Amino acid sequence: MRAQTLTREREQPPGRFGIDALGERWRWATPSRLTWIAFGFMLAGGAAFLLHLTRGTTLWFDDWLWALYRRSGTHSLLTPYNDHFSLVPILIYRLLFATQGIGSYVPYRVLITVGHLLCVTLLFVYARRRVGDYLALVAAALLLFLGPGWQNILWPFQIAWVLSVAAGIAALLALDRRDLPGDGAACLLLAISLACSSVGVAVAAGLVVAIAWERRNWRNAWIVALPIGLYIVWSLAYQDASLRSNGIFDIPLWAARSAAGAVSSLLGLSGQTTSDQQGTILEFGVPLALVGLVGALLVAFRRGLRPRVAALVTMALAFWALTAAGRSFIGGTPFASRYLYVDAAFVLLVAVEVAQGVRLGRPALVLVGVAGVAAVVSNLGVLREAGGYLRSQAPVARADLGALEIGRTHLQPGYVANQFPGYPFVVVRAGAYFAMKRSIGSPAYSASQLPAAPEPALEVADGELIRVYRLALTPGPAAAVGLGSPPRIDAVTGATVVPRGRCVAYRPAPITTTSESVTITLPPSGVSLRGTAPITVSVRRFGQLFHPVATLQGGASARLSVPADQAATPWHVQVQSLGPAVMCGA
Repeated sequence: MRAQTLTREREQPPGRFGIDALGERWRWATPSRLTWIAFGFMLAGGAAFLLHLTRGTTLWFDDWLWALYRRSGTHSLLTPYNDHFSLVPILIYRLLFATQGIGSYVPYRVLITVGHLLCVTLLFVYARRRVGDYLALVAAALLLFLGPGWQNILWPFQIAWVLSVAAGIAALLALDRRDLPGDGAACLLLAISLACSSVGVAVAAGLVVAIAWERRNWRNAWIVALPIGLYIVWSLAYQDASLRSNGIFDIPLWAARSAAGAVSSLLGLSGQTTSDQQGTILEFGVPLALVGLVGALLVAFRRGLRPRVAALVTMALAFWALTAAGRSFIGGTPFASRYLYVDAAFVLLVAVEVAQGVRLGRPALVLVGVAGVAAVVSNLGVLREAGGYLRSQAPVARADLGALEIGRTHLQPGYVANQFPGYPFVVVRAGAYFAMKRSIGSPAYSASQLPAAPEPALEVADGELIRVYRLALTPGPAAAVGLGSPPRIDAVTGATVVPRGRCVAYRPAPITTTSESVTITLPPSGVSLRGTAPITVSVRRFGQLFHPVATLQGGASARLSVPADQAATPWHVQVQSLGPAVMCGA
């Protein structure tokens, strides 16, 4: 018997058992698992890219208002922010304030990145159940790298809107279960969406249609009735919505432009930059949106309008109606980045729902893949520009706060930093800032760090310090020769400068222009000036740009001095005059 077995084994073709072993080894690599592996690599690469883009950033715009004025107090938890019920994001921010402070922005950057990846993952799961692995990967990639929606991708404050969208998609997935745990989860997720931002109102409108049309049973109404009822109670108690009747008439045009913006943004044809909100959105978006609408109508005509399609369309229309009625009358635009992200998410949901059951041939699938890659590559450029913009804002904020630190002893609590990025929408009062610093820290540059900041940030710091110290000429008699430290000459342009004891005599060239000037280092005790012609006095400290502070009339004398502070960097004074002048140590 043993001999017969060995004989059969010898008769097998060479390598037979090696091939079987290889097949066993790779049997785990099913299409489903490979899809998830590809999706995982896409998420990991996207996360690394987005975190790289936001390196070196700090709090921006509304972040500061929450840190300054909403980091504590029970009343502010329920008080609307820009008409939004922001309970969940405020709680998240307070947790970060309490545990991480604001010295480092890394936890906040991780927060928005994780929130965005969650939204992309839920979209992928939703699409995969309807259009398969390949098209679901394309849809997820389009949202993951949606450059025109950069505010909701790179700015942590927009976690409120991202979570509203994510909770809405998760609620739709929960309803797909059609069981009590799924219904309970949908109810809770709708409550979370409403407690994050007013995007939840649009989500609620869509879920009402979904429950009413799909279930056709009033006993299921509790799924949406409970969270909507709580939201109405909150709204009656706290909200003063800024809806205007004239904004209602803007809804049709707003909705059409929003749809066009979503389509062109998803396909990488928005042409947007951080300084140009419109770009080429309407040039490409309008015809593409019309083509998509006609296609959707043809599918609906052949197969009938499915309840879920109606629910998703209701979400999109409700969002566009709310934003038009609430923002158009104050000059808002449907092409704002935070709107485009939500628009694109809803359009993708509608698209995958309409495409459910549609079979595409291999050439069409290849075309979709190529178009998706091209759109992602185009939108990566928009994301890079947006990241650069946020990185450029951070040093300016740090430098301006550093100026407040340097001049702290000369500030009143009500002093407002009008050089701060975002002013006058972002109002940083000295008293509120220093209270915030004691509580959760500050990312401000120290006096020793400030000189190494980028030039635009240094110019902002100089401008703020000029306001803090109220730099101006003080009228008075000219200083006598021999008093005070002599000014140190830094540069002379088109003039002659002659030292005279503790003074410097300035005389312009015989043929005068407007470029004659002398630059001196301001002595610690200040400098007195006197001239026969008007003298324009400008100052700088950390930056290279001189800021005009006063003009001294001819024949008059005045003094310029700056209080001592903790910064070792001296002030520099530029004097411009068409006539002779004398500068002495005060």
